[in-house]
Amino acid sequence: MIGLELLALILLGSEASAAPVPAVERWRQRVVPDLMSVSLRIQQLETERAQMPIRAGAPDYSAPGYRSGSAAVPNAVKWVQVDLGREMPLDDIVLMPAVLPTASGAPSVVGFPLRFAVDVSHDMLFADRVRVFDRTGEDFPSPGPMPVMIRRVGQTARYVRVTAERLAGEPDNHYFALGELVVCSGNRNVADGAAVQAFDMLDSPRWKLNGVADGVSVAGRPSEERFTPTNGYHGRTTAENETQWVQVDLGSLLPIDEVTLIPARPVDYPDTIGFGFPTRFRVEISEDELFSRPVVIADYSAQPFPNPGDRRARFFGGGVAGRFVRVTATELWRRGRPSKDHLFAFAEMEVLSGGLNAALSATVEESSPLESPLPLWGPAYLVDGVSPPDGVGNYADWLAALARLQVIDSELPGLRSRAAQLRATADQRLALIAGGFAMAGAIVGGGGIALGRRRQRQQAQKLRAGIARDLHDEIGSNLSSIGLLSELALDSTEDPAAMQDELREIRRVAMETADSMHDIVWLISPGRKTVGELSARLRETAELMLSGMQWTMEVDGLDAGTSLSLEAQRDVFLVFKEALHNIRRHAGATAVTIRLARRGRSLAVEVEDNGKGFDVGGTARGYGIANMKQRAASCRGEFRLRSGTGKGTAISLLVPCR
Repeated sequence: MIGLELLALILLGSEASAAPVPAVERWRQRVVPDLMSVSLRIQQLETERAQMPIRAGAPDYSAPGYRSGSAAVPNAVKWVQVDLGREMPLDDIVLMPAVLPTASGAPSVVGFPLRFAVDVSHDMLFADRVRVFDRTGEDFPSPGPMPVMIRRVGQTARYVRVTAERLAGEPDNHYFALGELVVCSGNRNVADGAAVQAFDMLDSPRWKLNGVADGVSVAGRPSEERFTPTNGYHGRTTAENETQWVQVDLGSLLPIDEVTLIPARPVDYPDTIGFGFPTRFRVEISEDELFSRPVVIADYSAQPFPNPGDRRARFFGGGVAGRFVRVTATELWRRGRPSKDHLFAFAEMEVLSGGLNAALSATVEESSPLESPLPLWGPAYLVDGVSPPDGVGNYADWLAALARLQVIDSELPGLRSRAAQLRATADQRLALIAGGFAMAGAIVGGGGIALGRRRQRQQAQKLRAGIARDLHDEIGSNLSSIGLLSELALDSTEDPAAMQDELREIRRVAMETADSMHDIVWLISPGRKTVGELSARLRETAELMLSGMQWTMEVDGLDAGTSLSLEAQRDVFLVFKEALHNIRRHAGATAVTIRLARRGRSLAVEVEDNGKGFDVGGTARGYGIANMKQRAASCRGEFRLRSGTGKGTAISLLVPCR
């Protein structure tokens, strides 16, 4: 690993020490591009998971839910329904699969229907049913242990029925099972404890008719990692609904921009989001404490307000002048079954004026105080600046977030395993590149290596001579540039800006040196190079050098029978790279077209850009044209150039092929 770190430091130059990703990892991603995309995906999922306020509740397998009787064929119809006790506005419906633990402890889903529908109705017999979800025309994929969400139902009803029209199971034993039927209204699961009816059911100690509405499921109860020292404000608890109010005195007349009500989530009570938030209420501003001439900024007295769960409810004041702010609850929050208590509670009230919370530590008055004090509750706690953080929203949102959490946890192990495999591949390639550096050093020092058979020695000697020339021209020149730039940087210690410029140039030259060495290693690596491999290499080089530009590459007429000598492939590749270098550094182009085609007995490589062009007769020498012509002649090819000021540039290289 030390060798790889040293190699990465050499290749990345000054960038290696400044990068947030370790140098070795950056070079791994360079030689195996898939590693970068996998690493980014892992980072995205880990960041998303870390930012989720929820954690999975403890799964409860004690009561798996409801199960129908068995049927001999899968197309038998079975249903189960809940009676909410009264007409209610329905927000979301959630189907929790029935889950049993296996011997290994992993959950196993049983009986979830392949085809089913969800209906709501005012009538127990569903004569006036409204279908809110229909998957009877095609099989529904198994949800695993995750909830099936039916969001924003937008209906008012008393009964909710799930009808299975194609059953799961095995030959001669098909059945319908459901872990829990969750019906959300005003952030409460109003189906918890509801009366249940079904087409039929299995007579078994494990399965219960009311198991579909007992609040027990594999998801557990909503749970978050949190702690607050106080709960907030709590009015009097009543058996029946009544009107209650609470108000704050800001101490002076102020322009009020916004009133924020933060739902309570008591830490000393079974975890409940949206605790005590009134179903119907209004928010008023007044100059006097008796509210003789109030200004109403929000009025939900005639229609229910959706329980915000664990998110803040904001109401804009529009700069209305006032000293007192009052919230009047006309329909209190109802605690879930079996309790029928009604209550009124908030974690915090904020009143923004000029960007500040004017209600902080203000005087609080109430209409209906608690008969006996409760720990962590009190009027002063309404304005103490303590409140739970924003969470995932209502109960259905929590279930959806839990499902997302399970998806993330199931995806991450495979991605981490894939990343480990890609890193192993990258380390192997880096080791080969390190070997290439050693080989290149031996060539520059005059050492030679016998390349094999006697009849190939002349060709190998010619190739080594060409590589030595490349090393001298590119690598040697670049290393000399790095030395000179380093001296300039040392001389610029009193000018930080100039030093930064020199260091950036050192990094650029080092990167070009690394690219050149990478190309040379590819050219001298063992094995016969095919024209197809050359084409792939040209495309890879274009992706790297033309990053940020629009470019296309067209390949035509090449087949397995088309071949070039290794020297010709080297010359074609270096001419191609020189052309792209000129486009990147000089052309100012936005679009590039690359063509690779068979033309009779020749291979044609064409590169055309829409850049500013140049006067071929006047400035061609400054763009490496002579060097490209020399390489074309070396492989008995023909080099052509077309350019003009403002007309872009096109080069073509025709090389004899077999």
